[in-house]
Amino acid sequence: MTRRQWYMLPVALLAGGCFGVGGAGITDVSPAQTYRPPGSQDTWQIAGSLETALPSETAGGEDDYVKTLSVSINGEQVIHGAICSFCQDWPSDSKYAPLTGRYKDHAVHTDCFFKGEGLVSSTTECAVFVDNEQAAKLTF
Repeated sequence: MTRRQWYMLPVALLAGGCFGVGGAGITDVSPAQTYRPPGSQDTWQIAGSLETALPSETAGGEDDYVKTLSVSINGEQVIHGAICSFCQDWPSDSKYAPLTGRYKDHAVHTDCFFKGEGLVSSTTECAVFVDNEQAAKLTF
């Protein structure tokens, strides 16, 4: 491998990671938050991550960004699913699709909102509810 090829290798690897297609993406992690269910002495650690998949091209030639949310309680994944597709086209303050799950016979659901402009300078806030009581607010 020539010297020029060695210099280009990091650039190629970086570009491949940033502009990959289908599945590769950026994952944001929200710090874990503590929750104590009503009438219980136990505390739960609620954590989450949000993956923004880099664009995959649709049959019509459009780029499709997808955000996938994962929420865990005490290390057990209770929610995992896409909260939006074509996320780049959503206006600020849009509510994403809610997701549901269960943890130890408790109903868990999320309400997520998009704040900001574009995918790069935006924030996603997800309220996590346990039995319809807000247990955590995750920010990505």
